Amino acid sequence: MTPEQLQARRAIEGLRAGVPSRAAVCSLGTTQDKLCREFQQRMDAVRQGQETELLRIAASFGNGKSHLLQYLDHLASEAGFVTCQLVVSPEMLLGNPQVVLSELTESAVAPGCNGKALRALIKDLNSDRQVFGTVRQWADAAGLEPRFSALLLLLEESRADEDLCQQILDDFEGNALRVTDIKRKLREFDRAGEYTVRNPRASLLAHDRLRLFGQLCRACTGQGLVVFFDETERIRRFTRNQRFAAYREIGWWAEQAASSDSGILPVIAMIDAFVQETITGGLKDETHLRERPVADPQEQARILKGIDWLKRSQRLSETTKAQRDSIRERVRALYQQAYQVDPDPAVPDPPNAQSFRQYIRTWITRWDLARHYHEPVWVQADPLDWDHDNVEGDETPDNALQN
Repeated sequence: MTPEQLQARRAIEGLRAGVPSRAAVCSLGTTQDKLCREFQQRMDAVRQGQETELLRIAASFGNGKSHLLQYLDHLASEAGFVTCQLVVSPEMLLGNPQVVLSELTESAVAPGCNGKALRALIKDLNSDRQVFGTVRQWADAAGLEPRFSALLLLLEESRADEDLCQQILDDFEGNALRVTDIKRKLREFDRAGEYTVRNPRASLLAHDRLRLFGQLCRACTGQGLVVFFDETERIRRFTRNQRFAAYREIGWWAEQAASSDSGILPVIAMIDAFVQETITGGLKDETHLRERPVADPQEQARILKGIDWLKRSQRLSETTKAQRDSIRERVRALYQQAYQVDPDPAVPDPPNAQSFRQYIRTWITRWDLARHYHEPVWVQADPLDWDHDNVEGDETPDNALQN
């Protein structure tokens, strides 16, 4: 099997399972031209140090949100940005910045690099000390906790000390260095009097670390950091306090996008029914918040800002028949390359498809029937008549047909 054929098979199996693999995304592209243009404009603003806006995306289940995020991730990576895909869940609590920091630093990817993004970028700097000086000046002006300016100074002065460099990067990722160790190292460089290093609770430093991570990405790549939050609608399963914390954090990420020097572009995706089911109706979080505001006015304002951003999410545009036919032909070309057969280009669409995922699964399954059992692809008995798209993590009935 050639590498090209293996890549095509991976793409087809990803489409069969409803998982937007990078191979499938790169092969199929997207029909969401308007959102792609807006995303490009926001990336340009981040690159040029200008203010921009959080990008919000909404669509019904199975109609391409995750596929679009993967495609935007591909665009950002090609443009030189560090990217990170975060899926909201009980394990990835959007309202807990420490958890978000941990997941982000673990899964962020730098273009052309392997391993953790921050460590790969710092390693590629070699002896370039100017970057750390630039970020240190930003940290002073941005009002970050002084410990981070002190650590940037140590990183700038101690590039040859690999152990210390690793400890400092650990601190940037949330594993704090002891204050006594920082002060001792500062004394070795006669700089102890320049910084008042304290040790506040880690929760109070999480936002500073996220801002610092974005700034380091911007300084090292010349571009910045793009963070994708997928399946944001899962916060509906959280407790009310956890949901309010998530709205507050969305407000904070919106503030980072609006900051001209943050180097951060957040993108949030959710199902379009989420606002009605959770915020304006259903659980009525917005009504509850206005009737019983939180004690801190600044926190209240940030929560309402997060809610407002979610309410203004942009829906994916409907796919036209011509676009659907074009996508079917691209899927057919992938299938042809993957299995070295000539799938019928006239395979019919499912009559009652509720999502685009069902279209793709039906095409692939009918081609499978023809390939394995020599059944005509226009056979009326459709194995995908079952409505799988309403069940998360479902298994396709074609598993038995796979090689």
